[in-house]
Amino acid sequence: MAGLWAWTVNLVAMETVSLEHQIQSVQRHIAFLKKEQMELLHDLHLEILRLQKHCSELTHDLEIKELEARQQDVLARELEEKCRAMEAQLQEKEKDNLELRKELRHKETLVAALGARLRSRGGSPLPEGSEPGMPPAALRGRQATQHGVCGGETAERLSRASKERKKKEREKKKEN
Repeated sequence: MAGLWAWTVNLVAMETVSLEHQIQSVQRHIAFLKKEQMELLHDLHLEILRLQKHCSELTHDLEIKELEARQQDVLARELEEKCRAMEAQLQEKEKDNLELRKELRHKETLVAALGARLRSRGGSPLPEGSEPGMPPAALRGRQATQHGVCGGETAERLSRASKERKKKEREKKKEN
């Protein structure tokens, strides 16, 4: 029995040594896994920080782009309004120009008729003291100052007509 006992003690001792080796091996594995877990957690934390920074940058870029887009919209609306105003002014100027052309044609017709009447009476169509090629405005001004008349109308009547025309132009502008 002593042999059996020694063998059992020896077997128990071997099993104890084997268990101690297994425990040490498991402890080494646990330490390795803890180390790997810590490295993984550290890497994950760094990745989270990097992603948060990238997200912040993207958010900032998006906010800037949205601000720029709003500013572009405002500028586009302002330009459209200015264009509409300029187009309205252009149309008004074109109307004024058309009226002035009509008035000029009418005045030219009157001048031609007066010239024809003067020629038919045997006189020169040019006023006294004027020269050929002198601008019509200069001729009218000279006539008005020398004789107090211009084409059959007094300077005073022309002044009133000019004031009335300017008044009508201002009223049209106010309506628009």
